[in-house]
Amino acid sequence: MKQKMVVGILAHVDAGKTTLSESLLFETGAIRKLGRVDTQNAFLDTDSVERRRGITIYTKNARIPLTNGEIILIDTPGHVDFSAETERALSVLDAAILLISAPAGIQSHTKTLWKLLQSHGIPVFLFVNKMDMPSIDQKQLLTQIQSSFSEKCISFQESSAEIRDENIATCEESLMEEYLSNGSISTESLHNAILGRQIYPVFFGSALKMQGITEFVNALNKYLSTHKPQNMAEKTDPFQGCIYKISRDQNGNRLTFMKILAGSLQVKGILGEEKVNEIRIYNGEKYESIKEAFAGDIVCIPGLKNTRNGQIIGGIALSSTPYFTPALSYAVSYPQEIDKNRMLQILKELEEEDPSLNVEYKEQTGELFVSLMGDVQTEILADTLLRRYEIPVSFSEGKVCYKETIDSTVIGVGHFEPLRHYAEVHIKMEPLETGSGLEFATQVSEDLLDKNWQRLVYTHLCEREHRGVLLGAPITD
Repeated sequence: MKQKMVVGILAHVDAGKTTLSESLLFETGAIRKLGRVDTQNAFLDTDSVERRRGITIYTKNARIPLTNGEIILIDTPGHVDFSAETERALSVLDAAILLISAPAGIQSHTKTLWKLLQSHGIPVFLFVNKMDMPSIDQKQLLTQIQSSFSEKCISFQESSAEIRDENIATCEESLMEEYLSNGSISTESLHNAILGRQIYPVFFGSALKMQGITEFVNALNKYLSTHKPQNMAEKTDPFQGCIYKISRDQNGNRLTFMKILAGSLQVKGILGEEKVNEIRIYNGEKYESIKEAFAGDIVCIPGLKNTRNGQIIGGIALSSTPYFTPALSYAVSYPQEIDKNRMLQILKELEEEDPSLNVEYKEQTGELFVSLMGDVQTEILADTLLRRYEIPVSFSEGKVCYKETIDSTVIGVGHFEPLRHYAEVHIKMEPLETGSGLEFATQVSEDLLDKNWQRLVYTHLCEREHRGVLLGAPITD
């Protein structure tokens, strides 16, 4: 069985991310002809709006063959308005390629992406693009990278392996010992150091001109293809999967994209409480249907109705607050002949795909509100509603999305009556530092409350937004 590595490619908008993806696919023989963003034929920009605007809006998958395995490349949006889409993909990455535009240097959003990759513990390869532009100083760029990110960002394109290894040796004591003993550092040690985030390889080139691409692909072959992903498990292990994307195909079928963390998944098997009727493997716009998929792979299951972004099937999801959250809320204006319940249902469908929309219906005024990151996302949402549902909409001027918190410890009480049974849950709530988000834990003995009931309470706490009592704004910290 081929080993698979899920690798995300991240960058600030206009750094050349889609062009680099295209070059990697072409260099490895995954595609026969190079596409371009400006000619609207890039392999991974399949949406008509993406092609027209020349930006990536939705995460896409491509398959890159390696000598001893396969990279599942996830191309992510670069525009800050779609950062939430990028962040959701981080949960399934084994490694990442962070792209930097040589003429633009390290921009603030690139620093934010680096911070996110570090917080998720993801190994990083750096590729400095557009080196063919005039007046570019490679040494100066490397110094900027090391001062902005880490001194462990090491150029892998030195004039000799000896100079490269000498620089690498300064990053870790064990690497220094090996270098002093042998005069070099082995491929296996480099492989382990990269994936252990002890060093971050830096490459320079031009994706558009195919410069530096061969060296970069050789490095991916050498340092990724022998790696067994951290979450890789045996086929006999209990199934576990992480859902990172919900979307719909051209026929309106609901699609659930998931990384298999453990075990295997078969057609006709049960996922949660739903039957798996088809398993798709996507490569750009095209896909093939398979009968069984194994740990480490990215699959798409059409037709599931009860899945959601961030859900861990077969395990407990770690509670975390997204880094990227919309700052503004907009009232949605739509034609009077459209029933408000139908409009709410449509917006809720879109919220499944992008949970950051935070769709809200205010009974007092009958208004519908969505939260958005900026003007570009607003235009894309309006375009999606028109193309997919034939509903023209407009938006009010944005208002600040407030949040609420508490300043002392309190006990919250909720009661539930599922299937005519009564249950009451008490939640101790304590304030955290500003920016901490929400953290959930249980201190109840399983002798007092069975584990499956604790897991049920925990799951429901994690899966939805909780509102405060002052403004009805979301609770945080």
